[in-house]
Amino acid sequence: MADVSEDKQGSDVLKVALDHAARWNEFHITNGLQVVNFFLVSAAVLAAAYVSALNGHLHLIAGMVALVGAGASGAAYLIGRRQSSIAGLAWEPLKEIQNRIAVSLHIDSFRMAERADASAEGLLRRSHITVNAIFYIDIVLSVAAAIYAWLSG
Repeated sequence: MADVSEDKQGSDVLKVALDHAARWNEFHITNGLQVVNFFLVSAAVLAAAYVSALNGHLHLIAGMVALVGAGASGAAYLIGRRQSSIAGLAWEPLKEIQNRIAVSLHIDSFRMAERADASAEGLLRRSHITVNAIFYIDIVLSVAAAIYAWLSG
């Protein structure tokens, strides 16, 4: 009788652990995507403000808007990297719990996190390199836009 109770308790703990790890990962991934959305909207607004300032011959303001864009990009980059890093903390526990469930249920395909790691190729496997490159390109373009605005005025 004690074995059944211990099995039930172990199963309940495993369910709670899986739910916790999955929610942790989901929460921080969602926050990261919200940062990306913020960045895209702010980039669009700042680009419109930059063009409007240039068209209005307000070159000093256009340059300042470009630098604000660089700051917004930097903030979004740092927050996004942090959210991604925190979300990644749940990945190893997810793999371990999924492995235990796969062994217990004899369902190898339940090792989804492990399969996701194995299936990532090319830019997906090295997405942090892509994100870093995009960030630095954005900073260079923002500074170049500020210099252009100031020199054309």
